[in-house]
Amino acid sequence: MLLAFHDKYYWNCKMKLKHFTHAVCFVALIISMCEADAQYSRRMTSGDIGWYNLFTTFSIAPKTGLHFEYQWRRDDYVINWQQSLLRAGVNFAPNPRVMFRLGYAWIETFNYGEIPLNSLGRDFTEHRIFEMVQLSHREGRFDFSHRFMAEQRFLGRYNKIDSPREDEYPL
Repeated sequence: MLLAFHDKYYWNCKMKLKHFTHAVCFVALIISMCEADAQYSRRMTSGDIGWYNLFTTFSIAPKTGLHFEYQWRRDDYVINWQQSLLRAGVNFAPNPRVMFRLGYAWIETFNYGEIPLNSLGRDFTEHRIFEMVQLSHREGRFDFSHRFMAEQRFLGRYNKIDSPREDEYPL
């Protein structure tokens, strides 16, 4: 008798929990579909952006390699420049699950779209030094990779409106 009561109580609680979970998911879906005007205080614009990437790594020793990447970012898919990003680094992998990378990136950002990128509406250069750690592991059938990256960014700044190029690159 106690076992029958326990099974009935267990299934009753399980069904209530299932209905409660469905109700919470439904409410969350409805809330996420509602537009919150207070969150959109930014000026909105749209564009047809095309990002084209090339990533490659060359092994130079059993635990060491060179990494290169180029990201060609365009507005109107391929018509106008948006950004050019060139990144190079040295990899060191003490074991198959851990990899370190130290590198440099050179980025040219071009003025595009309806909203200027800076107060002068001009292109600017950026230099970056970066450090990265990538950790990998397997859980069942799935492979996971976690990338942690720190960057020191030096953005070009115009001190005078008539300067042909950036005057300084503060950190």
